[in-house]
Amino acid sequence: MLAIALSVALFSPIVLIFALRASGKTTLSWSARVPFWFFGLVCFLLIATQLGTAEAWLAIGLRPITLSTLLFAAGTTICLIVAAGLLSVFQRLLKLPLGDRENFAEIATTSLSFRIFIVLTAGVMEELLYRGVGIGVGAEVFGNSISAAALSTTAFVLAHFRWRKAHLLQVAMAGTVLSLTFLMTGDLWSCIFAHLLVDGIGFLLMPVLVARRKAFRRKPESL
Repeated sequence: MLAIALSVALFSPIVLIFALRASGKTTLSWSARVPFWFFGLVCFLLIATQLGTAEAWLAIGLRPITLSTLLFAAGTTICLIVAAGLLSVFQRLLKLPLGDRENFAEIATTSLSFRIFIVLTAGVMEELLYRGVGIGVGAEVFGNSISAAALSTTAFVLAHFRWRKAHLLQVAMAGTVLSLTFLMTGDLWSCIFAHLLVDGIGFLLMPVLVARRKAFRRKPESL
């Protein structure tokens, strides 16, 4: 059951994203996000069937939230932001393309409710699938947490294939930092909170700030 749960967690999102792209359908839709919650539920039920419910929670790292959880979440968030900045500097120095502004712009035009759902799906379900199951359960299947983390991070990057190649470097960096946090703490909540904060800034806060800045720049023209 654990091996099946691991396979569902790592490969189902990849199959979904590639199938949508191959059929020419957008991945920025409710139908592309809701299945992640289904994958997470299936994984948990498979793990609970073999280990029992209480042990299943522990296996994926869902332990009681403590001060340590919040401190590691804050530290991971800072590391993600700093690492993203450094990677951008590195890309500029090498004259490599930066990020995926078109995809971000497209996301910014979607409804607030959908953007909130994007953030929740990424922060909760991606962490459950790639860190909780991918590393927590993967370590049991492979007998090696490092191998599990490497495979999980690779699958995490492939599941973000909807982004341009330049942005996948940022995805790989984020996946590595979040995996290191889980390897150090075994606490999935720390990863969830950090992921929610970073994506919340990118998909909820930044579009508002950009819109206000554009509105402010247009004001003199209307006088």
